[in-house]
Amino acid sequence: MQERHESDAIWKQRKVICLRRKKMEAFMKLVYKNLTICSKAEGSIPVCDTTCVPQLQENLMNSTLQLYLLLDTIYAGYMQVTLQSARTVTIAMRLANIGKNFALLHRQYVYMLLFYVLYRWDIEQVMMEVDAKEQQLQENLVQLGFQRIEYEQEHPAIAKTPLLYRLQKSDFNRTDNQDATELQKLSLEQLWELFPIVIRPYNEQYTAWYDAQRLRLQSLLKASIVRISHMGSTAVKGLEAKPCVDILLETDTRHPQKLIETLTRDGWILMSRKQEEQGDILCFNKGYTALGFTEKVYHLHVRYPAAWGELYFCEYLRTHDAVCRKYAALKKELAQTYRRDRDGYTQAKTECIEEITKLARAELSDKFIIK
Repeated sequence: MQERHESDAIWKQRKVICLRRKKMEAFMKLVYKNLTICSKAEGSIPVCDTTCVPQLQENLMNSTLQLYLLLDTIYAGYMQVTLQSARTVTIAMRLANIGKNFALLHRQYVYMLLFYVLYRWDIEQVMMEVDAKEQQLQENLVQLGFQRIEYEQEHPAIAKTPLLYRLQKSDFNRTDNQDATELQKLSLEQLWELFPIVIRPYNEQYTAWYDAQRLRLQSLLKASIVRISHMGSTAVKGLEAKPCVDILLETDTRHPQKLIETLTRDGWILMSRKQEEQGDILCFNKGYTALGFTEKVYHLHVRYPAAWGELYFCEYLRTHDAVCRKYAALKKELAQTYRRDRDGYTQAKTECIEEITKLARAELSDKFIIK
């Protein structure tokens, strides 16, 4: 009986590791079209120097994930990621010097790997084992927020190598401008693959996420803000939603260039801009990266002051439980049909939203008219 239990545990762990590996490979290929990821067990690995390929083994009992990297069939390095605990991983990696673009590749790859384990695996701490000769890697780690520590004091269980660096998730220096550049390179199909429609249960933290950004925006834009509101499904307590906080910021948008520059410097990515007679309608986001969503995702809708339908819509859902449940059921159904088609998902629920908004305007009258 005990043997059967241990066998089931090993099988489940193997399944988790395989799934993680497949997902990581898919995301990385979106960024590097000529990148191949494989394990030693999958066959021979073409290399430029066979001596630099480490003889590492996947240890399923210790949740170790081992991958080799190839660029255009040339060996580019390896990584070994070991789950030390539920919220800590240890990474050992080596990138081969494969040409003049090595430094850029090195920096991008380290960033991509760290982002993945911190946000896709929800890890709080990363320990990185570094050879003393890896100067490029050490420089990149410091820039990203790592601190060098001593083995004996901090992590005696790790096999001793020359250097050990530690990164707390809160100290990770993300590069949002790089994310914006990478996202602009992706096709619409790649973007939909990277950011699928996912409906999740209501998160009690949504209000806190909104408040943090509201205070930040008020600090940046001060008196120019006419009104700022939490809208969208995350503004309705108990409603299942895409885990993205929508913020409506109303201000004078007739000449928005300075506003755009201020928000861009603060990490917002401008996704769309539409010019109207009363002013521009702009949409920014945070939390979209070349590797998928971060933990906290935001849409910032910057518009001229008006009685916007989204405000009526949300208020109506808050006070009409039956309508709210019906809308939630529709969203979950459409998310299955249009999981990787955001335009289709939005279009399919438009009629329902318009009907509810019409009822809300009739009931709430001038509630959101700015006087």
